[in-house]
Parts: sequence; structure tokens; C-alpha cells
Amino acid sequence: MPSRRAVLAGSGGGFAALFGGMFGLDRWQPESSRLDWPMVRCDAAGTSAHPELSGPKTNPTVRWHTETERDLQLIRVGSTLYGTGFTGFVAIDADSGTVRFRAPVTRSIGPPVRAEALSYDTPTIGVRTRENCVGYNAGGGLLDTSFGSQRWRSPDSTAGRGLTNPRESPRAPGNWVDWLWGTPVANNGTLYTPTGHGGIVALDANDGRPLWHWQRESLGPVSRPVVHDETVWFASTDTVVALQATDGEHLWSRSLDYRLRPPTATDSQLLVPHGEGLTALHPDGTVSWERTFDYKTHASSRVAVADNVVIFGSHETLYALDAATGATLWTRPEHTLPPVIADGIVYTSNGRQISALDIDTGERQFTWGTYSLRERYSAHGQFEPVLVGDGRVYVSAGSHLFALEEP
Repeated sequence: MPSRRAVLAGSGGGFAALFGGMFGLDRWQPESSRLDWPMVRCDAAGTSAHPELSGPKTNPTVRWHTETERDLQLIRVGSTLYGTGFTGFVAIDADSGTVRFRAPVTRSIGPPVRAEALSYDTPTIGVRTRENCVGYNAGGGLLDTSFGSQRWRSPDSTAGRGLTNPRESPRAPGNWVDWLWGTPVANNGTLYTPTGHGGIVALDANDGRPLWHWQRESLGPVSRPVVHDETVWFASTDTVVALQATDGEHLWSRSLDYRLRPPTATDSQLLVPHGEGLTALHPDGTVSWERTFDYKTHASSRVAVADNVVIFGSHETLYALDAATGATLWTRPEHTLPPVIADGIVYTSNGRQISALDIDTGERQFTWGTYSLRERYSAHGQFEPVLVGDGRVYVSAGSHLFALEEP
């Protein structure tokens, strides 16, 4: 019988001086490719899955290991891994693990995001700061030839307080990447960036110019938005908001009786995780299906979806659900960190070991990680898969990064 798959992708100008001068990288021009994992959670829809990439499927070996920023948040553009941590910005060669540059920053920043910029030969790398969004050169172009030069800095919000005011925007529950700094996403040359309480701004990736801004101050902090089929969705406390991607026109808002997590968009619905489980909404905001679980979900729980299978972890169980109905396909009794998916394999972690599971059956393909490795390399005692590509899965472990591949 064919498988389910057989039936059914320091803010500021100081970076320029650091990258172009101190590290001498003026001629380095990384190219985009099908191997790109251009933003945290892979795409603008937030699926944490890539349709063309693959990773190891049997017991892997370590291709390379390097020390990086603590709690690194990674993307991949061409053959380069870009990452930000709590104190710095780093670029790493994806094949060798060689650190191409490392730059300290003086302000906390969110993860980078790749955005297409038609005014240049190369994409823009957008980085979220506390005050605004900054666009950096990903490797030369018509108007700027020095890698790492600042292409633009977005203006402050219409309130004049910056895109986020941490003194007035209390920390919301959830993963800091999705909530605290308002992680931007990129789609069709536009960066969609949360602006603190109940707001979102669309920025042109060519020059940082605001295209539109929408805000409802009665809402709380805004999650990482998702973009699909010309619609922008985001969650704020207990409310989901839908906007027109082109001009910010408000389409609908829906309140749910839960503390909401960052959503995920599919071709037919919006998947909204929350403190009790998972709710699927139709594009018009009506409920498609809803699941609640015996154990409350983790504050950082995120959905991954591929091949019409939704992967979602509650407190002590990993669930695979039918995307159309919410019916359970299989479960595994384990505490899980947010998963990533590639080529029919779900890569997840219980904090102690990385597991590779078949998306159709939940059958374990391999585990990786030992107590000695965890004690040696992970400041928090946790291994977490962050992205997949070119036959590898990249694993964050405190202030260290591993590239795992087939033997």
C-alpha cells in the first residue's frame, strides 16, 4: 500500500565596518539556491518544513561542530548559515562549519530573515532590533558591493517609540523568537514586522520604506505573523487577526478562549496552537476543527506541517494529526521541542536526544545524542534541530552548533 506521502520549502551601521573592514569580506557574495531555509520556521507560512530538502535518515555522523552564539537562531542562504544569538551575529560556511564572520551587537536582536530585493543583485538580510528593522547586504549588489553594509534602517513606528517599546510591551508567554522582539517574515519582497502592542508594519525590502501600518492598541503583544495567499495572520493574546497583505486592510478578527501561540498557515486553513491544544480556522475565521489534550501545551509549542500531516507537541506527547480533520494519525509518548520536517522525516528533540521519525507512521529512524555530549556542549542541557538542508540537519546545543549527515 503506498504511503500517505505517495498518495498525497548590534544593530546599526557598525555591522558595515565590522564586516567590510575588520573581516575583509568585500568580494564574498553568497548566492541563494533551492537549499535556502530563508527564515526561522522555514517560510512565511510558518510550516517548519521544506518540500525540496532532505536530511539524514539513518544513524548520522557529525560532519562538523563549531562554537557559536548562545541559543543561535539560524537561516540558510546559499552555502551560508546566518544566525543571531543573545549577544552577536554570525555567518558560518554550511559545508565546513568555518565561521566566516562573528560580530558582537550592543542590543538584543531577533533572528535574521532573507528577503528578495529587486534593486540589488543579492537578497537583503533583515534583522530585527528593539527600535526597528535593519536591512543588510547579503553579498554585494548594484549599489553596494561590501558584504554586511547597511542598506537601510526602517523608521520608528508611527507612535515615535520604535517598532517595539520593551518598557511598555510586557513579555508574553512563548518562545522569545516568536514573541519578545516581534520576528519579521518575508514574502514577495516585503518584510512583515510586528510593532509591539497590536500592530504590524509592512516594509519594502529594497529600502525599508513602510508600505502600510496597522494597529489596534487594545490588543496585546503580536506573535510572529504568517503570510499565505495574499493574507497576513497573527495572534495577539487571545485574538487572531487577518489582514490583506498588499495594503493592510483588516479582513477579520476572532477571539478564542485561550492564550494563543504563533500560528501556521496551510493552503486551506490557519492552525493556531494554544494553552489547551490546537484550533484550525477556515480562511474566513470560522472554526474548521479543534483538539484539546490531557496535558497543557508548552509555551513554545509550534506546529510543523507537511504532506497534510500536522505535527504538534503537548506536554508529554508528540501528535501527528490529519490536517483536514484533526484526527490523530499516531502519537509518541515524549516531551518534544519544536520540530522541523524534510523529505518525510520529522526531526524533533526531547532535549536530551535528537529523534528522526517517519511522518507517515511515527516510526523512529534514529536517535542522536549522549549524556556526555549534552554535558559537554549544551549550556541548557538541550539539543534542538533548527533547520535541514543538503542531506544534513543542523542542531543547536547551547553555544554550539552541529551538522549531522549520513555516514
